[in-house]
Amino acid sequence: MPNLGDRIKGREIGREKNNARGWFVWWECPKCKRQSWKSEYWLARSSTGLCIHCIPHNGLGAETPNWKGGRHKSRGYVLIKVYPDNPFYAMADPLGYIPEHRLVMAQYLGRCLKRTELVHHLNGIRNNNGKENLAIVNRHNHEHNTLLKLLQARIRELEQLHLRI
Repeated sequence: MPNLGDRIKGREIGREKNNARGWFVWWECPKCKRQSWKSEYWLARSSTGLCIHCIPHNGLGAETPNWKGGRHKSRGYVLIKVYPDNPFYAMADPLGYIPEHRLVMAQYLGRCLKRTELVHHLNGIRNNNGKENLAIVNRHNHEHNTLLKLLQARIRELEQLHLRI
C-alpha cells in the first residue's frame, strides 16, 4: 500500500483513459479518511478537498445548486424534465426528459404522442418549438419532406448558377 503523498504516473495505475495521463497522488479524505489515488489536477481544483462521499449533497433535481429549471439542449433539441405526476410522463426517456417539440404538440392535442408520430419543425430550426412551427408527420412523409427540401434547395442553387452564366 502506498504512503500518503506518493506520486505516480497515471499509466502505472491503469488511469490512462479519459485524459487521466498526468500525475496522481495517494491521498486521504480529511473527513472520512478514505484513501485513493487522486490526480494532481483534481487536487488543485477541488474546493473542499473532500471525497465524493463526503461532499455535502443537497438532494436531486431542483434541490441542487446547479439546477437550471429542468431544461437542457441535446443535438440541437431542447429537452424538458417531467415527473411521474405529469400526464405526459409516458413519453419521457428513462431519465424523465421529453423533447420540448413533442411535449408542445402533445399538450396541444391533449394526449400522448405515439412513437410512430414524428413532430417536424417546419422551418428546420430544432429549438423553435412554437406550435405554429410544428407539424405531426409519419416517418415516410418526414423522410420524403426532408428529401424534397434538399432537392428544392439544390434546384435553387443550380438556377442561381445558371443565371450567373
